Amino acid sequence: MMGANLLTDIKGNYKTVIIVVTAGDAANGAAPMAPGYTADIATSFNTGTTPYYRARLNARLNALATWIPASYPRPWQITTEAFGPYFGGVPTYVEKATLGNVIEYHINLPDQFEGNQYTTIENLNNTSGATGDYYAYDVTGKNVYNIHSLREIVRQIIKRNFPSEPNLVINYQEPAWRNASYQPVPRMDPSATDHIDHTAVGKMVKDAIAGVPAYYCMTEAIYYGYVQAANLPSPNFPNAINDQRLGYEALHQTLSTQGNIIPFHPGDAVSGGTWGTTQVYSPTITGQQRQRGAMDAFHTSFYGKQIWYGIPSTGPCNLGVNG
Repeated sequence: MMGANLLTDIKGNYKTVIIVVTAGDAANGAAPMAPGYTADIATSFNTGTTPYYRARLNARLNALATWIPASYPRPWQITTEAFGPYFGGVPTYVEKATLGNVIEYHINLPDQFEGNQYTTIENLNNTSGATGDYYAYDVTGKNVYNIHSLREIVRQIIKRNFPSEPNLVINYQEPAWRNASYQPVPRMDPSATDHIDHTAVGKMVKDAIAGVPAYYCMTEAIYYGYVQAANLPSPNFPNAINDQRLGYEALHQTLSTQGNIIPFHPGDAVSGGTWGTTQVYSPTITGQQRQRGAMDAFHTSFYGKQIWYGIPSTGPCNLGVNG
């Protein structure tokens, strides 16, 4: 829900570092399609050989590239960066994508509910014990995290990229579930149509900052979720709408090309499960309808809308020395 501010920073040529915590694999792991799905439902998943999560990551990089100043040479440079060792006795190699003034890290933790009906990120947050008694592998099986190593890697990413920058702003999701009146409600309460991993990642980031007080030097921009943005009577950042739409067009084009989704057809509406059978799909600039997750009415309804509150900095940062 921080799209308008992110867009402003990227197009303004400010150095922007993005940390994508979950892989967006929708419980597919590293597979192209979830096992056991019938053919009619499988149109929601990748029918090709590119893993579902990888197609989604490729799509978001192509969307971001539409905002990055054209003066920077394409394409994205994909590398890995080593951290630690913090947990398991071996370094953690985090994927890193760089293009111009933007760096995006992909931690790639699973996007799934586990046996206790909490997501992987929630279970990491809910761990107990001084060393963390819960751990999770990323979708590739290459890296393993507990909550303490995850928080430390987030802090190290900030420190390494901004060791001497005095004025930093960290953006993250409001960790508490809230209704349209901004009042706290229980987890997954139907009055707060939020994404469960968004709130869980918000809590992880908030706790990472609290774990080392030197990071309170950063101004914190904390974003409310879907229900609050949807409740805005009209876009409060109308100048962002066209750029957001162009970004989503690039996202959809990538997903279509890599077999992740196909253009919407009427029979596919019933395969949405939690989306129901009445979901309205939004036409794109070209008039072609789009399948959920790219240009559907739910996601496009947030164009130009965002709402957040701030926690002020405690003073200039010098994380290379104090972090």
